[in-house]
Amino acid sequence: LEKGLPVVQIDKYFTGLEAMSVACDNYDAAFAATEYLIALGHRRIAHITSNDTLRNVSSVSERFAGYRDALLKNKLEFRKEYVPELTRNCVHTTMADLKLQSLGYREMSALLKLAAPPTAVFLLFDELAVGAIHAINDNGLTVPGDISLIGVNNSEIASYLEPPLTTMAQPIQELAVNAVGLIVDHLAGRRRDDLKVKLKTKLIVRESCRGYEA
Repeated sequence: LEKGLPVVQIDKYFTGLEAMSVACDNYDAAFAATEYLIALGHRRIAHITSNDTLRNVSSVSERFAGYRDALLKNKLEFRKEYVPELTRNCVHTTMADLKLQSLGYREMSALLKLAAPPTAVFLLFDELAVGAIHAINDNGLTVPGDISLIGVNNSEIASYLEPPLTTMAQPIQELAVNAVGLIVDHLAGRRRDDLKVKLKTKLIVRESCRGYEA
């Protein structure tokens, strides 16, 4: 940016960085995911999120805000203990270097130790379901029998989990097409008003959520 090169941020953007961006509507995705759990009857809903070192990343802050606002809109209490944070090691390590079975395990285990554990969890991203499911099973519980899980991204792993993960799918092809379009228009000198494009996600219902009756 300092050298005048055109930059497009894809999937997420950073607060205070004046550059073009193409991302899914992370706020809407989180709001819809949380309301889906509420519609199933869940009232104790948790959210595993990042720690404060990534709070300036749009996908993290907007998904948290969408989760919180969905609770408040439906007159459900926002409880800080229901929002465990990933460790710095988790959020600053490339996915290839992480042990998938540990992703989400510590945070899910902490939720299960609460006096009133959640009946459903909204995950910051799909891969967290791997460790979360292990933690739930290690505590003699099942998904979705005891706890429902929903993620975001529709990562390839989501459909191979046991049970397959319900998730909010990002429009990957549209993200790519719009990102290239922004760069091409910029290079061609075509003025655009929409330099920060947001795209809708889609709910993919699989087998990790079920209705809950108190």
